[in-house]
Amino acid sequence: MPEFFPDDYIRNRIHVIRRHPVVPLSDLARLYGVARNQLLAHAKRFPGDFCFELEGAETLALHDGPTAPRQRTYAFTEHGASVVAYLLATPRAMAVSAQIRRAFRQIHDSGLNGLSLVDRRNEVVAPKTPPQANPRGDSLQSPRNHSMVGRTV
Repeated sequence: MPEFFPDDYIRNRIHVIRRHPVVPLSDLARLYGVARNQLLAHAKRFPGDFCFELEGAETLALHDGPTAPRQRTYAFTEHGASVVAYLLATPRAMAVSAQIRRAFRQIHDSGLNGLSLVDRRNEVVAPKTPPQANPRGDSLQSPRNHSMVGRTV
């Protein structure tokens, strides 16, 4: 299986948000070679431990500036990035998904220290109010309860 991107390029697309490593939707679309709206359709149906909508401060930290007012920004966890690759079912998405999973594994194995200094500076601290827990114990749900996209837990 050919490698489409250098390992460092993929690792630099992984950011820590709400204390979890994630890939922003726009970066994942570029990596998989698909339109952003193709991933957005899946993002809206995924549970919060696979994909969640970013808060304003989180979006600013990732993009170094405001995005379009109505543009929703999502982030995919390791599992969400893998599942969406299989749903897309393109050779490129499948190959890049394997690279992304290896990058996530390296980060997990290093205790999040595998992220570059730039990524660590972009880490967004959780909101002041504690996140609401759901029955599965996921910690990705935001206080405003819109990160559990597409379903209520």
